[in-house]
Amino acid sequence: MPNIDRRTFLALLDRLGGADDADVLAAAREASRRVASSGLGWEDLLRPPPAPVVELTGDDAVLIDRLLGASEISQATRAELLGFKDDLAKGALDPADRKYLHDLARRIGSSV
Repeated sequence: MPNIDRRTFLALLDRLGGADDADVLAAAREASRRVASSGLGWEDLLRPPPAPVVELTGDDAVLIDRLLGASEISQATRAELLGFKDDLAKGALDPADRKYLHDLARRIGSSV
């Protein structure tokens, strides 16, 4: 958080669930004041982090193995990847399938 002390800002946010309405209101106003004075907006603070960039190599077999190790892929995708692996073993991975493979790796991101 540029221009905002993260530790004290989080302490303010923790106070928002308190039982004392006056303390909750004071914490909310202080948090709002700090955000405004930082030059940031709430949207800046709450923006999700950018998706990690996966550096892809030319070794499709290694990429397939990495994707097969990802827990978030479906059984259908897993079967498709195994089919790609068979195609590679035969020396013929379709260019469209190769593009799909690399696009899938980019979407899954840091888990592969």
